[in-house]
Amino acid sequence: MHSDDHESSTTIAGRIAAIYLVLAVSWILLSGQVLEWLDLAPGVRAWVETVKGLGFVILTAVMLFLLIYRYVRRLNRLLGRQQRDQQLLRDSEQRWILALEGAGHGVWDWNAETGRVYFSPQWKRMLGYGDDDIGDSLEEWSSRVHPDDLERCYADLQRHFDGEADVYRNEHRMRCKDGSYRWIIDSGTVCSRAADGKPLRVIGTHTDISRLKEAESKLHQAAIVFESTQEGVMITDADTRIMAVNGAFSRITGYSEAEVLGQTPRILRSGRQDRAFYRQLWQSLGNTGGWRGEIWNRSKDGRLYPQLLTINAVRDDKGRVSHYVAVMSDISQLKQTEQELEHLAHHDSLTGLPNRVLLRARMEQLMPVAQREGHHLAILFLDLDRFKHINDSFGHGVGDMLLCQVARRLQSSVRAEDTVARSGGDEFLVLMAGLRDGYDANVLSRKLNRVLDHPFRIDGQELFIGASIGISLFPDDGCSFGELMQYSDVAMYEAKKAGGGCYHFYASAMTEQSQLRIRLEADLRRALERNEFELHYQPLLRLQDGTLAAVEALVRWQHPDRGLIMPDSFIPLAEESGLIRPLGEWVLREAARQGRAWLDGGFDFGAIAVNVSSRQLERGDLTATLSMILSETGLPAQYLELELTETTVMDQPEQARDRLYELRAMGVELSIDDFGTGYSSMAYLKQLPFGKLKIDRSFIRDIPDDSNDVQITSAIIALGHSLGLNIVAEGVETEQQRALLLELGCDIAQGYLYDRPLPAQALLQRWLKARPEQVAGS
Repeated sequence: MHSDDHESSTTIAGRIAAIYLVLAVSWILLSGQVLEWLDLAPGVRAWVETVKGLGFVILTAVMLFLLIYRYVRRLNRLLGRQQRDQQLLRDSEQRWILALEGAGHGVWDWNAETGRVYFSPQWKRMLGYGDDDIGDSLEEWSSRVHPDDLERCYADLQRHFDGEADVYRNEHRMRCKDGSYRWIIDSGTVCSRAADGKPLRVIGTHTDISRLKEAESKLHQAAIVFESTQEGVMITDADTRIMAVNGAFSRITGYSEAEVLGQTPRILRSGRQDRAFYRQLWQSLGNTGGWRGEIWNRSKDGRLYPQLLTINAVRDDKGRVSHYVAVMSDISQLKQTEQELEHLAHHDSLTGLPNRVLLRARMEQLMPVAQREGHHLAILFLDLDRFKHINDSFGHGVGDMLLCQVARRLQSSVRAEDTVARSGGDEFLVLMAGLRDGYDANVLSRKLNRVLDHPFRIDGQELFIGASIGISLFPDDGCSFGELMQYSDVAMYEAKKAGGGCYHFYASAMTEQSQLRIRLEADLRRALERNEFELHYQPLLRLQDGTLAAVEALVRWQHPDRGLIMPDSFIPLAEESGLIRPLGEWVLREAARQGRAWLDGGFDFGAIAVNVSSRQLERGDLTATLSMILSETGLPAQYLELELTETTVMDQPEQARDRLYELRAMGVELSIDDFGTGYSSMAYLKQLPFGKLKIDRSFIRDIPDDSNDVQITSAIIALGHSLGLNIVAEGVETEQQRALLLELGCDIAQGYLYDRPLPAQALLQRWLKARPEQVAGS
């Protein structure tokens, strides 16, 4: 009861007691005096005394009843009001608990005096427990807190008890019923304290924040990736206003984040792309949600640089674009390397003249024009006379200087529309365009003979050479570069036979080789039926330890009359006649059969490399054919490697890419063969699934003596490794070549230094003697 109620009750009780005292005293005094005045007889007086006593008792009983009745009524009213208050309090607490649990919060109520704790059902459910799985002691809580977090929990709780914190708040891990841990945030406050300030009751909530912690962790990881990636990243809103960039973006563009926030990517525009380019870009973003390609941008200091750019549209849950994310890489160095390699691959490193590859490309461009306009083309094949004698007598240095002077004289002697190229060694080519007939080629040949007859002065010495020149005409002698080269070569040898220092046109009288070629084609058609082909195998060794990395399968023709014929003599014929397809299929099947036999015999050969022609790739059924062969022979796909030249891949790049990915998906390894002799795009080749790159033997032949070839080889190795490729050097014949290649970082070598191509059994016997540990059971 309140203090006012207590005072009111005391006053009432005092008044009643006073009234009773007055009445009792008055009754006793007055009743006695009345009886004395009445002077009643003793018997009557005794009866009256009895009645008087009973009256007093009745009077006092009535007064006591009234007093008790009034008190009980008042007490009942007070108790009823207290019960209603308590019920309202219980209802309020229940609604509070239900509201908290409905919001996903568990509730705990700790009696600090007894150590008992009430844990709400939601508190238990968060950790996977049932109502009966957890008691009501504080130990039930502390035993489930992660050991690394418990001390911090008690420290935060004590700070609140000491008044240093308005509320108790702590994030910690709690063990669930299944043994896992969940992140929990606890909040609580002291509800009552003892007179000495000691907490008596503490109530709080318990909330699962595991998802929030996981999201924070992912955001933190994303932020680390965003800032640490070497590619520049730019995020814009749907209106392409820049919202965020990373550090790599600033390094690439020169703009800080503060300078670009709120701007659009137009600040990077170089002006080198037209509106049609950007229309296509936005069309791709709209149709596919992404765009990837090369673009030129401008940095803050005005420098233009090429960039590999990927843009993706980010959509919200309603499918509307909310952001754009752009990832960019500065590919200036790659472009420069590509240009240098392209120049090195298509120009002679010594003289700077176009090489045979570039000459072929130019001639194939001119052929349709010549046919349309009725003009002729001519190829002049020049072979220097007496050059080998000078090179051997005075050394390679003098020989190189002589070749450079020859190149300059030739260039200064031809017309502006003509092209001078170096084929290799002491051989030069001149492509003449726009000829009415062969007379102009005749005139130029006489002029070149005169020019080269003049002495060359090198290191104070006069050196004399001449040239034997063979001439073939398009379209009179042939309609392809290969034919014209062959015929000019034949004509050049005719000039050599005539004593050199002169020129010779290819003539139809030189038909012996043509007739031989026809007979050879007929024999080639029958060779497959007669099983006259066989495979020889040449090992490819790892430069680091000399272990066997693979073997290359090389086809040989065991002709019944001509003996063993090398592939250079019949593969071009097979290509032109269409026989390369059945021949190529035979080579694949025989190589796979031999590989299976080696595996069964315990020979760890690494892989068998097989050359694939452009005709095989163009046909489109190579994947199906190869799958059938592997199935028939039982050779696992990873033991087969296909070698394709740059020209094979670049003739039809899009079609080749699709088929290469199909082959790679089978598990077959792919390698680029004769790298550096074809005309290819580094930007395209890096997208193809090649695992190896084979440097053409023409670059290996003159190392380490030829510094230019050393530079080319080093550049190819560096580029290949940057694209994640293993590098194979072909034609390694000397220990000096091997040592230099190892120093340059080349991975694998192949050539006569290690072994010539051998029949399967001979290779196995040779390898068994050299490295018996790689042949099981030896």
